[in-house]
Amino acid sequence: MKNRLVWAAAVGSLMTATVTAEVWQETSTGTLQLQPVLNLLTGCAAGHAPSYLSRPLSGHPLYDRVQFNARYFSFSADSAPSLQIVPQQLVPQTSEASAAAPSHAAFWGMHSVAGSRGAPTFSLYWQDEATAILRAVRLTLAPLQWQPEWTTSYQPSATPWRSEQLTPQRLADDSAREWLLLPGDAQVPIRLFDAHSGLPRQLSLPATTGVFALLPLAADPNQDGLAERLYLLSQQGALWQFDWQAGSGWQASLVADLQSSGWDFSGSLQHFAARWQTTAGWYEGEVFVILARSGADYRLLVLRRGTNMQQPLTFADVAMAPDLIKAGWYTELAEAPLSRAKVLAGVLYLPLKADTGCAGDAAYDQILALQLYSGTAAYDEPVIRLALPTRAPLRLVQTAQELQLWSGAVPVFPRLVTLDPACLMCTELLTPRHLQGQETIAVFRREQVY
Repeated sequence: MKNRLVWAAAVGSLMTATVTAEVWQETSTGTLQLQPVLNLLTGCAAGHAPSYLSRPLSGHPLYDRVQFNARYFSFSADSAPSLQIVPQQLVPQTSEASAAAPSHAAFWGMHSVAGSRGAPTFSLYWQDEATAILRAVRLTLAPLQWQPEWTTSYQPSATPWRSEQLTPQRLADDSAREWLLLPGDAQVPIRLFDAHSGLPRQLSLPATTGVFALLPLAADPNQDGLAERLYLLSQQGALWQFDWQAGSGWQASLVADLQSSGWDFSGSLQHFAARWQTTAGWYEGEVFVILARSGADYRLLVLRRGTNMQQPLTFADVAMAPDLIKAGWYTELAEAPLSRAKVLAGVLYLPLKADTGCAGDAAYDQILALQLYSGTAAYDEPVIRLALPTRAPLRLVQTAQELQLWSGAVPVFPRLVTLDPACLMCTELLTPRHLQGQETIAVFRREQVY
């Protein structure tokens, strides 16, 4: 059966407010200089409130969110003024130019590293589009210390329309160092940079075709801590897989060719190991979740690829949702997605942007909720509409014997569901028992909602 959902109104003001921020400007010598106290507009103008434009920050006693909006880094918390750091390469904006500037940077990341005397220390990585460089800085917040580490030239051939998170990876062909993987071009599909020195390394991959905007995905099928598999999706819709084989190097294979769709595949690419049920029985393999767009319209596409499938998938192998017969499904989105899809217990959740009159705002008033494998509505309706827009990212909360999804302090999904294995395309109430009582047959990357 389908479980009826009764959801609460997500209340919270989206009015513009003023917050006093501590602002530090990087000088030409790489030090930080305190600027005069600045009153910043929050909400649409600055995104001070937790939203999908920012990311969780752990390990610091004061700040719990960090954001890089292509102009400055902002560290914030509900009960504290924000801390802002303006890197030297980024020219300070006037208020008019600031409002028109991009609300996100294409590639950036923050990675916790060992610090002296237990102080929370992080490595910041980001691409400065204005100067075509990639930078790394070591940052300690208490006390505030800013130590530039390296700068290197990098200019992608295309940029995603969502911010992508840079995370150091260890690869099977060089386990001694951590690498930043970035999109290249048809001749050099993946660019590698040493996360500690910024030195580039040539990754011996066969030449491909197309333009690449999304970060490569690294996978570790044998769970040894090293990535033996890489996925790369071109802007035109060619999904490549590169496998490391000792003695043979990196071997390329085409997972899917979706170029006949004519879509722009510059939104996001996610990969999950999975087991799913169809009318023909149970299958094991992998699932790809892709955000794309066609002109001004947005699309969500899910591909199911069985373990023994050898032939590349094409756009003819997917159908409009719901579908469990072909190799995948797609659906049109009413508004722009604010984040990558969040997957929990076989259900996909996708916040959709609210029309607040601000292009750079991260408010949402709709959440797409579909069964991952078929695209069937997980609740009574495929799109859950909120009474008021909200910004806070979705988070999982356990109350008594129920699991819920909240936005900030408001329960948005008070009763979550999971797939019912006894009934095709059916759901049942999700309880802690479903998550705790599963027999572990393999260890996969955890599905997360945040």
